[in-house]
Amino acid sequence: MKANKHKIIFVLPSFSAGGAERVLISLMNGLNREKFSPEFICLKKGGSLRSLIAPDTPVHAPFNFPKVMFSLSYLWWMIWRLQPDTVISTMAHMNFALLIVRFFLPRRIKFIVREAITPSYMRGMTRYPALIEWLYRVLYPSADIVICPAQLIIDEFKTLTGLKPKRFQLLYNPVQLDRIRAHLPASAHNHIRHFICAGRLHPQKGYARLISALADAAFAFEWRLDIWGDGDEHDALQKLIQEKGLNHRVFLRGFTNQPWPEMAQADAFLLPSLYEGLPNVALESLAVGTTVIAMESAGGIAEIASAVSPGHVVVCPHMNDFVYAMAQTVKKKNYGENLLPRRFHPDHVLSEFEKILN
Repeated sequence: MKANKHKIIFVLPSFSAGGAERVLISLMNGLNREKFSPEFICLKKGGSLRSLIAPDTPVHAPFNFPKVMFSLSYLWWMIWRLQPDTVISTMAHMNFALLIVRFFLPRRIKFIVREAITPSYMRGMTRYPALIEWLYRVLYPSADIVICPAQLIIDEFKTLTGLKPKRFQLLYNPVQLDRIRAHLPASAHNHIRHFICAGRLHPQKGYARLISALADAAFAFEWRLDIWGDGDEHDALQKLIQEKGLNHRVFLRGFTNQPWPEMAQADAFLLPSLYEGLPNVALESLAVGTTVIAMESAGGIAEIASAVSPGHVVVCPHMNDFVYAMAQTVKKKNYGENLLPRRFHPDHVLSEFEKILN
């Protein structure tokens, strides 16, 4: 009966395209509606991911808050009005806001936060690392459960926050196989070795160091690199491409909601990130049969590598090793093969997610 359903509110700061946002929406959409009644709160009205919300899910997004912390009173009022059993959010600044609001809400409401990235990102990607670390230590212990998509993240957070192991739950990112593989093209590219990156144009993704390294690369074949995504670093990266004389090889292709056909046609997917959680793009590349070359710093990439057959994910400690791995890339033989392990399939992940909720 509807009255007995587990009512859950999912919260995001925006509908902007990003891996963490996609994962939370996928988890919400996949819930068994006979057991769970989800609703969605977003702090901004529009965005490219809004269309992904399941039609049967009520969406509350009447405002455009410039900062997450400006929304505290609104979040308190909405949660009080909706009276959910559980509130779930992802991304640190969103999690901080909800855990502050929690102090002013009934204790029966459970709060689950999902931490999408290793906390070591604070050392290079934030202006105030000491403040972020303090917020983690003070606020995260008030969460009922902290979901992490990689064991590496859990291990770092145990040291950082002192939380007991039972508070952490490992939950891999679900990969929407049906949606991704429905867009596979008929055939691959020609003899040119085709590399691809996908993700927002941000220093975290390591595109600048990859472009700089490629300026001195001497491959024994013709090649090109397409970087799909948009972001604040676009102009700086375009300038770097020109300075390194790579205009005829490296291309900024802009944002796309469906990068999978390009992933499928590529001979290797490149992940030069400085920090990650469990990189969705690596999982999606494997789902369309494309091997991954990744920096060791890319979060839980080693966990993905240990789960697949040898050679499908190459993990590199240094950029020189990364470029060498690119030089060893051969033309893809098995076009469109699904290389993704079972543990990342959506039905398996959703089953584990519902166990956490119960």
